[in-house]
Amino acid sequence: MLASVTPDKDADVMTGLTGVGTDQTLGSKTRTKSDTTDRITYDAVDPVFPTPAAGSTYGWLVIYKFVTNDAASIPIACLDLADTATNDLDITITFNAAGAFYLQQ
Repeated sequence: MLASVTPDKDADVMTGLTGVGTDQTLGSKTRTKSDTTDRITYDAVDPVFPTPAAGSTYGWLVIYKFVTNDAASIPIACLDLADTATNDLDITITFNAAGAFYLQQ
């Protein structure tokens, strides 16, 4: 998602979110429950966005469940990224070693 756009934390559909490049399917998705930390950690293979056009800046990664179209698709998590300029080269989003995100129980 463009750095110039701040996602609405109350959004319940993907309509209106301005993307850069193409949507990527997360591979090797996992979720791990920890009773010690009272959280569920979600992770996946680091997504790669192939050759997005130069001149834009990534600022956010929205993870969502695709259901038919944007109006039916459900946002799950929005990750704030360090602003990354596009330059016609692949961009890899590297998730934290402890997981992409977690939910507190």
